This record gives sequence, structure tokens and C-alpha cells, in this order.
Amino acid sequence: MSCLAQAIVKRIDKAIKANGHEEMLKLASQYRNQGEFIEHIDYTIENGNYVFSTWYHLKRGSCCGSGCRNCPYPNSPKCHSAIDATSRLDT
Repeated sequence: MSCLAQAIVKRIDKAIKANGHEEMLKLASQYRNQGEFIEHIDYTIENGNYVFSTWYHLKRGSCCGSGCRNCPYPNSPKCHSAIDATSRLDT
């Protein structure tokens, strides 16, 4: 990851913690239709799988219901149902 990407990711993480969910949703909505995704900012690739960042999910604007690792919508019923289904598969 480049130094610039590292700095941007740190800045986004700090802003999310400092400003709260609603404020970050407003900020992220400006970038919702940006078109392309930026590796290390919107996603990383782990073992060939795309892992979307919290920033990407905020730009998306809602929970997709897949139980994503970085989902910033922990109170979403969609998120809970996906996590519950995954935990049932693990048993």
C-alpha cells in the first residue's frame, strides 16, 4: 500500500470515530457515484476475495445484508440476519 493510501485510510478511520455515523454518511454520499473503486481505500484483496472497507459501505449508503466484516450498519436487520445465517453454517 502506498504512503498516500495509508494516510487516507488513517484519516478516514479517524473521521469515522470522531464524527459519528450520520455525519460520515452525509460526507460519504458525495462520493456515492464516483464510478471506480480505489484499492486500499474502498477495498482490499485477501486470498483472492474483495473485502470492502467501512468507507465503501458508507458510500454505498445502506447494509447489503451479506454480513460484511467492515459493515458500519450493525443495527441493520439485514446485517443481523446475514450474520445469524453464517453462524448457523459454522456449527
